[in-house]
Amino acid sequence: LTNWDALGCFIHLDDATKVGSHVKVDISFQGRVFEQRGEVVAETPDLRGVGIKFESTVRSLETFSWSEFTELIE
Repeated sequence: LTNWDALGCFIHLDDATKVGSHVKVDISFQGRVFEQRGEVVAETPDLRGVGIKFESTVRSLETFSWSEFTELIE
């Protein structure tokens, strides 16, 4: 996970060829799971990483979102 901001991030993968155009990113951190849906908007030439733009979501009491994750790590 690199180059993140409030709208998206870049994720380095062993093999990005199996990633579709729309994804759900789940991150486990400090005993919580943060999940967010997004769209792949970039990929590295060697297909080992993807840039993701996250979709806007309404805050939920059931799950933690990307914006809550970035607030925590900043």
